[in-house]
Amino acid sequence: MLAEPNLALFGLIFAFTWQYAGYIMMIYVAALLNVPQELIEASQIDGANFIQRLRSITIPMIAQAFTITSFLTLVTSFKQYDIIVALTNGGPAAIYQGTTVNSTEMLAVHIYSVAFKYNNMAEGQARAIIFFIVLSVVSIGQVYYNKKKEVEM
Repeated sequence: MLAEPNLALFGLIFAFTWQYAGYIMMIYVAALLNVPQELIEASQIDGANFIQRLRSITIPMIAQAFTITSFLTLVTSFKQYDIIVALTNGGPAAIYQGTTVNSTEMLAVHIYSVAFKYNNMAEGQARAIIFFIVLSVVSIGQVYYNKKKEVEM
């Protein structure tokens, strides 16, 4: 799968998911265990069904876990370098509109290639700074958006 240009990216997605699924699930399990059982019992006494309890109590109470996991997943997905280099080294090469491109060369690997493989340190550093700024803006916007949905206990 990793040697086929059209399937290599899906292989990497599978590897990324496998690597981080347990960590993300631990965060969700911890958040679910911290939902007060008194609220669940009170809603059952009031006659709320499972969907109503899920929508009105459980999801708002674990909103902080959504904020944390979406931030971690977003930031980690932007800066993936080690798995890409270990599994495919940015390849395999594919032909796209008459140009040879590496099918799994993501942004962090491309910045490394510009700086060290092509020995263009200034351009690599400029790309890294722009990458940092974009990642910061996207991350702060995502956290700000998710923080508005959280419920304080």
